[in-house]
Amino acid sequence: MSRRLNGWQRLSVVVAVMLLAAVTLSAQTFDDALAAYKRGDFRVAAQTFGKLAEEGDARAQYYLGLMYAFGEGVRKDPTEAVRWYRKAAQQGDAEAQFDLASMYGNGEGVPKDPTEAMRWYRKAAEQGDASAQSSLGYMYRNGEGVPKDQAEAVRWYRKAVEQGDAVAQLNLAIMHASGEGGLPKSGAAAADLFYKAGLAFLKDGDKERALLCVKQIQGLRDLLGLDVPNIFLADKLMDAIRSKG
Repeated sequence: MSRRLNGWQRLSVVVAVMLLAAVTLSAQTFDDALAAYKRGDFRVAAQTFGKLAEEGDARAQYYLGLMYAFGEGVRKDPTEAVRWYRKAAQQGDAEAQFDLASMYGNGEGVPKDPTEAMRWYRKAAEQGDASAQSSLGYMYRNGEGVPKDQAEAVRWYRKAVEQGDAVAQLNLAIMHASGEGGLPKSGAAAADLFYKAGLAFLKDGDKERALLCVKQIQGLRDLLGLDVPNIFLADKLMDAIRSKG
C-alpha cells in the first residue's frame, strides 16, 4: 500500500492541523489564564496574561502587574508591576487604579507620592471601588495628598460602608466615637459599626481584627464613658468569634 497521500488525504491533514491550531489559540483566552492563576499555575497564567497584555487587554495588564508585584510566575519587580498597572489604569480598570494608587502611597516601584496616590484612588472610588473609597476617606481624614477635610472623609467612608467595607466601618465607628467630621458623638452608632466591621473581618478569617472590634465596643463605655445601650454587641461578636474555633 502506497504511503503517499492523495489530494483528499492531504487536504484532510491540512484541515486537521488548522483545527488543532485553532484549539491551541482558543485555549489562550483570558478566562483560561485566570483559571490557571486561581489554581496556582502561575507560569502558564503569566505567559497568557503577558500575550494578552501586549495586545492591550486591560484585565490581562492588571493581572500581569499583580503577578510582578508578588513574584508569581515571574520575578518580583515592583517597577514592572507599576508599568502594567498604569497601562490598565489608563484604560479605566478600577482594580488597577486602586493598586497603582497603593504603589504611589507606599513608594513601591515609584517614588512615594501621596498626591498621585490620591488621584488614582479617586478615579477608582468614582467607579464604585469600595477599597478606594475607604482609602480616600483615610487620606482626607489624615490630610495625605489633600488638605485635611473631616467631612469629606465621612462622605467617602459612608460610601464604602454602604458596600460593607470593614475598614471603612471601623474608621467611621472611630469618628462617631469622637464626634469628628460633623458626626454626632454616639456610642450606639459606633458600637453598631464596630460590630459590623468585626463580622466582616471574621468572614475574611481575620480574627485578630475581629477581636479588636470587641475591645473597641467595650472601650466606648469603659474608656470613653459613652452611653452604649447596645454594649451587648461586644458579647455577641465574641460569641461569633468563638464559634469559628
